[in-house]
Amino acid sequence: MKLIISENQFSNLFIRRRIDNLHNNVIAEYRWLDPKRKSFDDYDNYFGRVVFGAVNNFFMDELNYDTVNDLISVRDASLPIMKEFIAKYFGDEIRSHYDKERMK
Repeated sequence: MKLIISENQFSNLFIRRRIDNLHNNVIAEYRWLDPKRKSFDDYDNYFGRVVFGAVNNFFMDELNYDTVNDLISVRDASLPIMKEFIAKYFGDEIRSHYDKERMK
């Protein structure tokens, strides 16, 4: 995935590292969750849980907040945007894993 966000190379590396960290959280989350669980009887439920877990872990790793309530409010406000981003850039990967695991 090639994203050009800024002309400043340092900014690009900084953002790229954060995107890589988000991607690692997405991978860890979809590998950890079992798509065969009854609560994941359809892809949308599974995808929503993967996104929630990945975003939650990402914000816990990347942001430093004094209280859990501050972290939760930022996470909840960012969740729709992050869901769109994850669907656009990592959605096929998640869907492939979901389908493969459900077929086993």
